[in-house]
Amino acid sequence: MKRGGHRLVVPILCIAMSFMVSAGIISHVTYAVEPNTSTTTTEQADDTDSTDNTENTDEESATETTDDSCEAGFFGFGWLICPGQNLITTIFSHFFNMIADSLEWTFLAENTDVMLDVWQDFLNIANIVFAITFLIMIYSMATSMGLKAYDVRRMLPRIVVLAIAVNLSFYICAALVDVSNIAGQGVYDILISRTTSGNLDTLNVNVAASIFGVVGGAIAIIFLGGAAIVGLIIILLAVTFRQVALVVLTIISPIAFALYTLPNTEKWGKQWMDTFVSMLMVYPMFMLVWGASQLVANIVATTDPNGGISVGAFVTNILCSVAPAFAIMPLFKKSGALLGGVVGAMAGSSIAKKSNAAVSSAIKRSPPVQAGRRGLSSAALGLQNTFGDAPVIGGLARSRAVSSVANINSDFVAQQDKKALDAATTWVGGLSSSQLSDLVTTGGSYTDNKNRRVTVTDTYKMRAAIGAAQNILTASDWHKAMKATNARALQLERSHRSVEASQLRNTFANTAIASKAMTIGPGAISKFGNGSFDYNHFDAEYGSAVAGYATNLSQDKLSKLSDAAVTDMRSAMYTGMSASALAGLTGDKVDDLRNDFDKGAEALRNKSGSTLNDRRTAINLSGKAKNELEYTRDNMRTISQQDIANSYSLDSLFQDYSSGYTKLNKAIKSGITADITAATNELNTIAGTANSTVGRMQASGDWNNITSSDRQRLDDIRRYTPGSAPTPIKSW
Repeated sequence: MKRGGHRLVVPILCIAMSFMVSAGIISHVTYAVEPNTSTTTTEQADDTDSTDNTENTDEESATETTDDSCEAGFFGFGWLICPGQNLITTIFSHFFNMIADSLEWTFLAENTDVMLDVWQDFLNIANIVFAITFLIMIYSMATSMGLKAYDVRRMLPRIVVLAIAVNLSFYICAALVDVSNIAGQGVYDILISRTTSGNLDTLNVNVAASIFGVVGGAIAIIFLGGAAIVGLIIILLAVTFRQVALVVLTIISPIAFALYTLPNTEKWGKQWMDTFVSMLMVYPMFMLVWGASQLVANIVATTDPNGGISVGAFVTNILCSVAPAFAIMPLFKKSGALLGGVVGAMAGSSIAKKSNAAVSSAIKRSPPVQAGRRGLSSAALGLQNTFGDAPVIGGLARSRAVSSVANINSDFVAQQDKKALDAATTWVGGLSSSQLSDLVTTGGSYTDNKNRRVTVTDTYKMRAAIGAAQNILTASDWHKAMKATNARALQLERSHRSVEASQLRNTFANTAIASKAMTIGPGAISKFGNGSFDYNHFDAEYGSAVAGYATNLSQDKLSKLSDAAVTDMRSAMYTGMSASALAGLTGDKVDDLRNDFDKGAEALRNKSGSTLNDRRTAINLSGKAKNELEYTRDNMRTISQQDIANSYSLDSLFQDYSSGYTKLNKAIKSGITADITAATNELNTIAGTANSTVGRMQASGDWNNITSSDRQRLDDIRRYTPGSAPTPIKSW
């Protein structure tokens, strides 16, 4: 049997349960009528048999007591749970009885005459083989040719025994069959004899149980579909094949015994015996599992002090009721290479796969199943959207099982999604622009009209808010919103809500592309939406996307960006190249990101300068935008330039000089000599540091690799002399 074939066991039993539900309902109706007839007949036949009446009364009292004890338990819901449990036990009992009856091979006893006639033909062939063997042995002894005398003496006892066995082979097979049947039924009877009456499975089947079974069967059909039906057919075919194979093996038994005569053919005789015995052993092994399950259920079944059935006993009884089902396929698989190979071939055949697909498709298209799938999807979606983030029930709502139920009907899910999104859009319509921007950029919170912070966990509301913010957010706002959306999507995925995470990212991508306000290209935004964005390294991925956008940015487009957008671009690129952003990435990936950054930094720096030098574009720049472009032109470094600046602590040096410059100006204005002296000494020390830094950079060759603005600032600082007016350094 191919790998994975054992998974058919549960679908088979579930579909069998749905088929037998009708029998359970009919049985309930029958049992409701028969007692009156039986009672009437008994009363007419013998009104004086007090002993029988007493025994019947005792049995009825025991059953009623068990009914009451179970139905009184389970926090008052026993009247619903216990009959449902009994129905499951009854259904599986019928199913196992059917399997046991099929495995208890009685064909030989019922068709002895027909079998003997056919067996006699094969016996004649075997006897001819023995006659020829005897002639060869006599010829060898007489002529000293052919077989050696030692071989003849060694073979003679075996041939005599086998000659007798061949003629008794039919009865040997019959004896083996009887041993199998007696062993199976005997083991089962021994185990069952240890059970007592009044167990959980003696409860009456009522209407609630029938409804419970119908619902369970319907759910099995909806989820399992063709797999269950095909699996059940495979079991029936396997049982049938076993019956036919045992018939054939019995008929050819004379030939099989005759094969033991010669060493070269003995292996085939052993193979026949192994196959025959292995197939017969399926029955006692199955009966052992079935009987042991019932014995365990009986041992564990106890009554609690309050008179109700314990939960442990109830669960154990259910588990023991279905446990033998898991033994069916493994037993077939272990019943020799012949039956096991046939079952595996059937389970993995293209016919089984095509049948499974065809039946599943027909079941899914049927109106009742469509209605059931819609109902289950609606309930699961409602559970997730309402309680998805709740501490306790949210765990259930986020489980894989509930998520799979929520998506069993894709068309209906799409309809429900649209309906829920429309409702969320109506809710978002009540928010102001500032609240909407706040909600989107934070990824789930805003300040209401009463100055209270409100947290929004509903994914539909977040998607609706993103859509409504299309024309509200600035470029820097979109960056914040994208980062917040990414964080929210990762949280959803960790909660097993990957469908919601994908929907959230797609909504963001579609809205952001339509807005045309982001400082990354449509390709990078689409990459974020379709799932190929490196979500766990968002800053690095986003910085690379900004660098790519800067590389292809036109001068005219740059002149129309706001100062905040230019600042955000520069900040995003530097943040994306930070050690924390690159942590966990491989060397090749880091190299690619650094190359992207260098190209983007060079392009942004050069285009900032060309935009400022172009009168046509510069005339439209606001003061803040002009300052940002000047800062970018003068301070934008490549990766290598930033590494040099970091190694010599240039930014700290520039900051210290600016601070000292401010202190000196204040001291001069105040006229306090001590403050002027202190500030002058501080600047003098900084100038000395700058002078030594330049010397080290010139010696190492780094002086020619830094930006021109960094060289100019260092020159301005080191030229400072005490008593002279300090020169302010640009952009610091």
